[in-house]
Amino acid sequence: MRGQKPAVFAAMIWIFAGTAWAEPVVPYTPGAVPAEKTGGSSTGGWKDFLKQRTRFGVGFDQSYVDNVFLIRSAQKQEDFITTVESQIAYADPRGDWLYGGSYEVNAFRYLHLLPKLTGFHHEFLAYAYYTPLARYRLSFSLSHRIDDQFVQTTKITNEIRRFSTLTRAATSSFGLSGTYDLNPTNALVLKYGLAKLDEQSTEDAGIDNTTHGVGLTWEHDLTPRLTLFGGYAFSTSIFPRAPSKDTVDHGIEFGAKYNIDPATDGKLRLKVSQNEINNGTSSLQFGVLMEFRRQVNDRSSVALVLERTTSPTVTGITENVTSNSMALKWGYDLSPLIHLENTLTYAHTETDRTRADNASAKVAFMYPIRQNINANVSYLYEQRNPSDVANHVATIGVEAQI
Repeated sequence: MRGQKPAVFAAMIWIFAGTAWAEPVVPYTPGAVPAEKTGGSSTGGWKDFLKQRTRFGVGFDQSYVDNVFLIRSAQKQEDFITTVESQIAYADPRGDWLYGGSYEVNAFRYLHLLPKLTGFHHEFLAYAYYTPLARYRLSFSLSHRIDDQFVQTTKITNEIRRFSTLTRAATSSFGLSGTYDLNPTNALVLKYGLAKLDEQSTEDAGIDNTTHGVGLTWEHDLTPRLTLFGGYAFSTSIFPRAPSKDTVDHGIEFGAKYNIDPATDGKLRLKVSQNEINNGTSSLQFGVLMEFRRQVNDRSSVALVLERTTSPTVTGITENVTSNSMALKWGYDLSPLIHLENTLTYAHTETDRTRADNASAKVAFMYPIRQNINANVSYLYEQRNPSDVANHVATIGVEAQI
């Protein structure tokens, strides 16, 4: 129902680029805070106050990678990757407010690559959620990431670029969202998002960009189970050192959300937009997204996402990209202690000149060694065509929360 405050808040970065909505940033929220502590300061002083709202985490992973550079079998190189992880997170629900943040830093090292490569991953998140009255809700989120990675493993452009050294990329995001309930069955949602990418590579002049997006959506509860929505979105992407790639995108989005039963829900989202590139190219873009999620029983859950998008890309030339993708995730508790997760993905991408098929399958087991200490084992298989590239990744790790 409208006006009800969610039990758990997941802040979202909202950026509209091309025909696809960016993935939301979901901050880690520490364990629940006792109800008597949510309305004011702790009677035990600042030490107890922070202890109840702060969590520290550390972890260690060891991975074997069969094909580091994702190239043909005759030239592939295998390696071992050691990763050390650390995180601090804070969350404080009090009254109408829920706010918090986290900082994570991971260091990884390749054993055999010469020189031995060491890289880092940094991520900072901050978020807030405010519900002063039942009729309107406000949310805010901020994130900043710094990643060292092989360029061909990034998703910055549609080009395949292979370097034998690590490249650092910094991504910053900011999002604001406001919801106002006009009446028990109708609501307006206003959103603003900003995303900035700064990649430090030899090709960063054509990659670095800043995207602004704004949108207004109307939601209507047709029945207690069925919600219809529709709205308008506008975004602009600016490439400071490659102005010919500057892009303006505006269009409409509409769809429906349906709760089939208390354990099952589905969503359909359609998007039509006009995309204009500063080099004089203009095209009509389309996007379709379908989601299905079900809690099968107390031990099993399943989620399926299907998506089709058409969007422009500017590499050496301007061309359209059509992508069809599927992601299936299934979780199952093998026992009260052992949890299994299976993930399958497939993506078919076509441009005016090329086509590619990428598939992956992942199996992961999680086991609590003792309270707040978990072990995990996973296996990932990747296949890329038409280059006929395969990769196997096996990982074992342990994580502890304080």
